[in-house]
Amino acid sequence: GLTITTTPSSSSQSVESMLQGRNHSLDLVIEDQGSGYRVVTDTGAEANVEGVIDTTIKVAHVEGVLRAASVPASTVSEAMTPPAIAYDALQPQPPGQAGRALAAIAAAFLLMYGVAGWVGVIASGVAQEETTRMAEILVSAVPATRLITGKVAGIGLCGLFQVVVTVGAAAIARDVAHTADIPSTFWDLVHAALLWFVLGFAGYSFAFAAAGSLVARQEEVQMVQTPLVIPLIVALLLSYLSTVEANTAWYRVISILPPFAPILMPVRVAAGSVSAWEFVAAVVLMVAAIAAVVRLAVRIY
Repeated sequence: GLTITTTPSSSSQSVESMLQGRNHSLDLVIEDQGSGYRVVTDTGAEANVEGVIDTTIKVAHVEGVLRAASVPASTVSEAMTPPAIAYDALQPQPPGQAGRALAAIAAAFLLMYGVAGWVGVIASGVAQEETTRMAEILVSAVPATRLITGKVAGIGLCGLFQVVVTVGAAAIARDVAHTADIPSTFWDLVHAALLWFVLGFAGYSFAFAAAGSLVARQEEVQMVQTPLVIPLIVALLLSYLSTVEANTAWYRVISILPPFAPILMPVRVAAGSVSAWEFVAAVVLMVAAIAAVVRLAVRIY
């Protein structure tokens, strides 16, 4: 991608004056010092320019040595002609892999953001109803299943709205400031990320609701929340291993399990390493886990 114009010179001017003269048009000067070459620039050469210069000088040196050794010109030309090289990958990575991985990790952070910001509200609300004995009054009028489901759905929609506002603000800021380009592969992950965001938020929300039902005092809410956050943090940390461990057996197994699937499945989708049956199995297990957690939360409530 470089356009280079060379100008031979036998001028008696010094290299410094050739570069720093009032009307100079040179970016750099290559000086033959007999035993080697000196490349001089005004403020420094870019890395890609240095690479071109290094390769050119080395090739020219080899060609000069061969000619000096009276090697026939046809042999020199054949030796200096690089052979064709074809790169073939047995397991090629999907296009835009870096952008896809970044989008998946961003989705994982959004889930963490939604869970950390809102499921604690669910646990606190349930705990407040338990500690004030309001739950006894409510259950006498409305089934516990409807109470907890309504609470999770209402707060969940607030959390989802906050995430949408956050992502929308970031997208608007990007369009205004032109700070980054969104890779086209990002939009291929939106459906999977949204699906797992909903499933993950629902599963953790009902789990936190069950935890909030266990406390006798409002001050104990934080204590019962901690064990439920640990799997989410572990999954987030494991998401960084997706580029090297996504195809290993242990990573595939753990990504299907409900506590970790909402984080790791979008990451594996981005890596292109998840098969259809694994994705379906993870969804089925997650839905079954949500149903079990709902029954447990209602029973405890």
